[in-house]
Amino acid sequence: MIYLACKNCHWKISSFLIQEIPIKEELTQTDFTLENGNLYIHLSQSKQLTYRTKGDMNYGCCGYNAEGPLNLLCPCCQIPVAREVSDCCSDHYIRVPQETIQTITVPLAWQEKLFYLENSLKLPTQTMNELMTWMRWNPKELKKQIQRLSA
Repeated sequence: MIYLACKNCHWKISSFLIQEIPIKEELTQTDFTLENGNLYIHLSQSKQLTYRTKGDMNYGCCGYNAEGPLNLLCPCCQIPVAREVSDCCSDHYIRVPQETIQTITVPLAWQEKLFYLENSLKLPTQTMNELMTWMRWNPKELKKQIQRLSA
């Protein structure tokens, strides 16, 4: 299980992604595809990101097309990190260039509990980001916080 974090500020910008699949047209909410230096994730992941509003974002007739600059920003530092593709004449996905993000692997010991906290308890994004920071830098504190949140 992995998640994507902004390379600039380390903010968690995706939900947990469980498996890599070979074809981006078949993405589900917990899948990802790696192709030509880009990660492709399900369109539902855009809830973690904010939309860029200035400039030409190459908008198609009913959504963003595949060409053009990155149109999704990290909600913490406002750096462009991804491009939403959602026009009717293409598949719907988010393209994330690898140079804009860090791919963080969640240790096996924490996977089930963190997935439960994010998806069943619907913890706020800020709380999940704090947990991810503790996971990476202070696992003892993460254990305390998970026990507190699960009680």
